[in-house]
Order: sequence, then C-alpha cells, then structure tokens
Amino acid sequence: KNPERIFVGLVLQMDRQQDEDMIFSKAKNDSSDWYETNLRTHILDYRDACGPCYARHLCQNLHAGEDYVLQIDSHMRFRKN
Repeated sequence: KNPERIFVGLVLQMDRQQDEDMIFSKAKNDSSDWYETNLRTHILDYRDACGPCYARHLCQNLHAGEDYVLQIDSHMRFRKN
C-alpha cells in the first residue's frame, strides 16, 4: 500500500563478477527510484564471508532509525495466513 515506507537492508555474500547482473536485474529495469532510495546494500565477497552472525551484524549497521525492524535470513520461509 505504501512502498515508500518500506526500507530494505540487504547483505549479499556473493561473487560480484558472476552474480551482480542476476541479483540487480530487477532494479535496473524498474522505472521507479525505490531501489535507489529505499534499498541499502552491503556487498561482501563470498570468500570473505564469516557466517550468518557477521552478516547480521553488517545488516544491523544498515538500520537508519526506522521504528520497526524485521530481520530474516535467506533460509527463512513464509507461510500464507
């Protein structure tokens, strides 16, 4: 309903040369500026990754004082209703 009120902090542990186009293809094709204004990213080379706790720490540093926070990992699943 109000996408301008949603901010996403994203930590990517990836091979930037191999994966960047796949991961950011939606952002490159989107005509809105949401990805520029509401998406905060930290990209970490997968060879320098230190596990999920360190990634969560990096993600918490992307928080900019919003009232609510939901932190999930890539292995989380949502169930309808």
